[in-house]
Amino acid sequence: VLRGKKQTEAMQAFTLKMIVLIIGIACIALVFVAEKLGSLLQMAISLSGVTNGTLVGLFILGLFFPTANAKGALAGAVSSLATMIVIVFGAQYYMAYGMMKYLGKVTSIDGCPTELIARLDFNASTRVQT
Repeated sequence: VLRGKKQTEAMQAFTLKMIVLIIGIACIALVFVAEKLGSLLQMAISLSGVTNGTLVGLFILGLFFPTANAKGALAGAVSSLATMIVIVFGAQYYMAYGMMKYLGKVTSIDGCPTELIARLDFNASTRVQT
């Protein structure tokens, strides 16, 4: 972690223990987050969209703008990632607490004119007389 200094074995062990502790706390916190957000698959797809959008942006920046430097690319990637996190996880939050709902399409034929329904042929097969 510290550049230029030799790491002792005790310091390496402490660093590894802290990494394990932080990852463990993050995993336990994610259990409660996943419980509130609903579908784990939906959350994985959302997280994939957040990170893949940033990666595609960096790829296109490098492809079409050869004069772009590392500082600009890093600033763009961080701002893109932050913006997408706010948008995607904000939408997940609103859906989890019922503030935003997707209404289904109407599939009933109530209210349709009867002459339209009478013209529909529900049986497209024909019988063969033997």
